[in-house]
Amino acid sequence: MRLSRECAGESVEFECFDNALSEMVATDILAGRTYPRIDAATDVRTVLDVGANVGAAALWFSLAYPGATVHALEPAREPFALLERNTAGRPNVVVHPVGLFSADRSASLHHGALDTVTASVGASRLTRADAETVQLRSAADWLRENSIDRVDVLKLDTEGCEIPILEGMREQLGAVQVLHVEFHSDADRKAIDRLVGATHVLVSGHIHHAHRGELTYVANAIASNPEFARHEIRVEL
Repeated sequence: MRLSRECAGESVEFECFDNALSEMVATDILAGRTYPRIDAATDVRTVLDVGANVGAAALWFSLAYPGATVHALEPAREPFALLERNTAGRPNVVVHPVGLFSADRSASLHHGALDTVTASVGASRLTRADAETVQLRSAADWLRENSIDRVDVLKLDTEGCEIPILEGMREQLGAVQVLHVEFHSDADRKAIDRLVGATHVLVSGHIHHAHRGELTYVANAIASNPEFARHEIRVEL
């Protein structure tokens, strides 16, 4: 399915799978609703899009942060093919046919029941019985091998692998200015806050239903910006 959409002020052509879920997810991302641009983030050089699927977020980030290199990682064959096509005209997007984890491993990726957006290494009601083998890399090792010593904007949507990836990136997390992360269980939501709560502030989110939603955190230095700080209420009795 080919879409014509406005993305960060530019008209773009985009290809997604021919189903309502794929179209809806792509449309929301390209409109900037899923991963809002944080204007207070400065000197954004590197965006890491982990779980890039068909490339809507990679395209959005490439236009929202035109001075940055966007690394888009997607281990599944079919969405990776669309990711390549959708970002082929974007010189600041680099695509990688791998996923990240806390350590190197191969895994069975269960195909999504309705669309590739719900494919996961964990079986659930949103996956099918059939699967493909994908390669997951140690996040720390992959970053080092690709000479990435700083990630300014980090987006994670990996259908349940977010915690191992964050744990594998512990040394880099403090320098991340903007973190967009999807959670797929309430336990993971709480674990995400424990991992980044000391260095980042939750500034926006969308809860789809119990156990699933998208969260956006910004670094403490950005959260002190008047744009965010004016909303804080402190009560001392």
